[in-house]
Amino acid sequence: MRNSWRPVKFEEIIKANQKSKIQVKDAFDSEQYPFFTSGEKILKHPNFLVDKENIFMSTGGIAQVKYFRGRSSYSTDTFSFSCNNNFNVKFTYYLILSKINEIDYKFFIGSGLKHLQKELLNNNFYKIPPLPQQRKIANILSTCDEVIEKTEAAIAKYQALKQGMLHDLFTRGIDVKTGKLRPSYQDAPELYKESDLGLIPKDWEVKDLGDVGEVKMCKRIFSYQTKDEGDIPFYKIGTFGKRPDAFISTELYNEFKSKYSFPSKGSVLISASGTIGRLVIYNGAEEYFQDSNIVWIENNNKTISNNFLKEIFPSVKFQTEGGTIKRLYNNILKSGLFPCPPIKTEQPRIVEALNSSNLKLDAEQSTLTKYQKLKAGLMQDLLTGKVEVSVAEETPKN
Repeated sequence: MRNSWRPVKFEEIIKANQKSKIQVKDAFDSEQYPFFTSGEKILKHPNFLVDKENIFMSTGGIAQVKYFRGRSSYSTDTFSFSCNNNFNVKFTYYLILSKINEIDYKFFIGSGLKHLQKELLNNNFYKIPPLPQQRKIANILSTCDEVIEKTEAAIAKYQALKQGMLHDLFTRGIDVKTGKLRPSYQDAPELYKESDLGLIPKDWEVKDLGDVGEVKMCKRIFSYQTKDEGDIPFYKIGTFGKRPDAFISTELYNEFKSKYSFPSKGSVLISASGTIGRLVIYNGAEEYFQDSNIVWIENNNKTISNNFLKEIFPSVKFQTEGGTIKRLYNNILKSGLFPCPPIKTEQPRIVEALNSSNLKLDAEQSTLTKYQKLKAGLMQDLLTGKVEVSVAEETPKN
């Protein structure tokens, strides 16, 4: 019951481990034991400092927390601890995770690099249920995490398989007579020719994105024209492909859509700043996009289809002086070179071959999103006592 939860000081919940003397520079990627630091990445170390269940918190930068069961090690800038009697380690981890933004705001202090003020954290109170409920809540959230981890592993596997397919399809293509990959250059050199992009099938061409069509963007929306809530989502570069945090009126949307450039259903929207080259297929919904930062190519459908453009775009070779592209200006975008198979015969075969991988990735991504939302809801309900848990059928374990 909710009234059985009691406020407990953080320092009474945890049992601090010894402070580590191991520097981050002494860790590697290929040793035996997991090595936790104040960063996101988990490294490796030849020696372990702790065993069984432990929690690892960053002490510099931003608040982060990790959990591990087994032998492990950690850096000198990491706060490691287990729990005292009557407190479940996995429950405590989830509790901290649910409060991580609050901890970062309240207890990470400093004018430059912020640091965890342990004394402030230790004196903070958290409401804790009896141990059987702690275990039950931890088990429920752990089950959700297991599904998330398996789904993430499946996504990584399908992404790797697709990358291999992309390489083969964009260098060898598909023989439309057999419906299979062309023999490799080593097996059939007569089927290939030299190009600015290396060897490509003889009936392919090298095209640039300027051949596909003109680069377009929406009319500029000023900040005073947006609201936090409203009718029409307005996607900026930071929310592109995510949830919108700004909206415009239906009247403004209809006016700008009728007077100025606007993507057609199926257009490939491209991020031109921030993370360059992120792609979103416009599905025809009523939504608007930030000018210059989000662009599309007005496809004339003479060179490639939008479906093929979406798949080939990550492999496009841009003509630039130097290395990293900080912004995808129109002239850079139009100069991008790509291998172009015949639009009516081979491109549809290549897109079709990739569809099975895309469907699997989409299904796994949908599952991942579903369980991430479920976990977020469960954490909010279970870690506050909003939803009670039954412990009658639980098998006790620490």
